[in-house]
Amino acid sequence: MIFIPVPGNKSGAIPATKWKHGATIARIRGGCYAKNVYANKASKYMNIDITRGLKEIDNSLYIVEGEAENNGEAIIEAYQNVNPSVEAVTIKETKHFPHVEAPEQFLEQVGIFF
Repeated sequence: MIFIPVPGNKSGAIPATKWKHGATIARIRGGCYAKNVYANKASKYMNIDITRGLKEIDNSLYIVEGEAENNGEAIIEAYQNVNPSVEAVTIKETKHFPHVEAPEQFLEQVGIFF
């Protein structure tokens, strides 16, 4: 699973409910899963604030979002509020992994961008 920090979100990239869920999965699976979750939490990897870097970046940024993703529009809006040049597209009938759920549509959108 890929976690993307939300600009300006002082509490971190992942809502508390999702962090608890991730920690529960790590406890159940154990081993490397628990180590990875602990390492990410301890190093604050999942809690970094990218707002400053996002404001200063002059590269093209393109977000491909799944239509059914929870808070997808709010996440895109948060990025665009920090850097208006951020472009976004929503792929229908997908959620968290549009590149897996609709690879042809995803590649089409990436092709348009590049």
